[in-house]
Amino acid sequence: MQYKTVTIEHPRKLKNNITKELNSEYEQVINSLASQGWKLLGVHPIEIRRRKGCMEVIFSLWGIFGGTDNYYQADVLIFFKDI
Repeated sequence: MQYKTVTIEHPRKLKNNITKELNSEYEQVINSLASQGWKLLGVHPIEIRRRKGCMEVIFSLWGIFGGTDNYYQADVLIFFKDI
């Protein structure tokens, strides 16, 4: 067996328009790899926290931006194929 992973990153809190775009991206990846003989084994979510840059921290102190971190989620799609 051979395995392959594809990572798709997105904001942790999804709004309706982002959800549609994300679903479309999943469909494209899955259909593309399925046509090459890959089968979807599963999806593994990973939480990501990114520190904001120095200018964003300064603006957040003034209340222009909220918080000091950006939270994302990466979904790792795991595929396999018999060799």
